[in-house]
Amino acid sequence: MRYSGRINLLTVTSVIALGLLALGGVCAALLGRSPKQFDVEDRSFHFTFCAVTTGTTHTVISGNRLLGWLNRKLIGHRIRRISHDQMYTITTTRNETLLSLGYRHDGDALRLDTNGYSYPGTIRLLDAVVVQPGGRTVPLKGFYGGGYMPTTKEYFNHWVLPGDTTNLLGCGLRLSREGDGKYVATCRLQQKP
Repeated sequence: MRYSGRINLLTVTSVIALGLLALGGVCAALLGRSPKQFDVEDRSFHFTFCAVTTGTTHTVISGNRLLGWLNRKLIGHRIRRISHDQMYTITTTRNETLLSLGYRHDGDALRLDTNGYSYPGTIRLLDAVVVQPGGRTVPLKGFYGGGYMPTTKEYFNHWVLPGDTTNLLGCGLRLSREGDGKYVATCRLQQKP
């Protein structure tokens, strides 16, 4: 029986594509996504990550680390991303401890920008307070910045932790709306800077 070159190429391409898909599935299962650590009261917010980092270069992951890294490389080469997983990096001028938070929010009024993407009017929707084990609260006044990723509709915000808040073991994070102070969610801080 004789096969044409086109059928062989199609078969080889299909086998490679299935192999890559299987490999991606195995990697995603092994690496997993960050555990759900939020107790959400306001269901219009959908939290994707909460991370504490120390240093001058802060890298946080929304979703799967490997896919976030791969998406960053693809975008750098002007190739479309393969998933919504994202890797964000922010640089500070001095050694700081940052609390980074990622989320999506339903019902935002977005406006079309000249680049063809739609953006919200503000990137800061939430205020954050660290709740220490004894019940003492430490408001995070040092909003360092943030952004909005229009392709995934994800907000990411960063706060500088006060210098006297060095041990976050057993602490929680309480989030409220920036405008009216209405309670939104809590999160257990699992990382010690």
